[in-house]
Amino acid sequence: MEVVPNVPERLEPAEPMPRQDLGWPEDKVVLLMQGAFMDRDRGALDAVRAMVHLPDAHLALIGAGPEHAEAEPLAARIGVADRVHVHERMEYAALRRCTAAADIGLSLDRPTVDNFRFSLPNKLFDFLHAGLPVVCSDLPVAGRFVKENGTGEVAAEAQGDEAIARSVAEAVLAVLAAPPLSAHLAAVADRHHWGAHEATVLAALHRPD
Repeated sequence: MEVVPNVPERLEPAEPMPRQDLGWPEDKVVLLMQGAFMDRDRGALDAVRAMVHLPDAHLALIGAGPEHAEAEPLAARIGVADRVHVHERMEYAALRRCTAAADIGLSLDRPTVDNFRFSLPNKLFDFLHAGLPVVCSDLPVAGRFVKENGTGEVAAEAQGDEAIARSVAEAVLAVLAAPPLSAHLAAVADRHHWGAHEATVLAALHRPD
């Protein structure tokens, strides 16, 4: 049996979107979470709460959904609204340019349902292809990918909003203290894109009985 991950194509690097066009600071670390539908427990609100413990960082959320809609009100309540930038869904070409303009990608699904627990989100590869290290939840598939490939840090498993926020912040600080080398991320990206896996599918389709 062959297993082929559903990973995106690797495209030519995107030109980073000017941060001033996005309202992002030029001289601060920008964390990015993207998601066409940020449903409950997808981690957007955990990312906002983590900003309390990351006073020198900014957070950008790009997408839609319940947690996306609640991000700005939560940021205002906990005093981090000036460092949280919420953007609506955008075309993939524009999203790639925003990704290229960020510093760290976030994938923070909580393990509340099997769909989150065992997923391998495309955004992990979008970040990887853009050369961004990631902070990921400690999940059986996504977390293992990050650990085994050295593409960032896995946030320690925690329970409750505050503990999760601290765990995420600690993982971000760990990435900032010892970021993966750009050459290493590029080498991992060379191994993980659709072009590297489609041959397995084609071989299975055309294999003689």
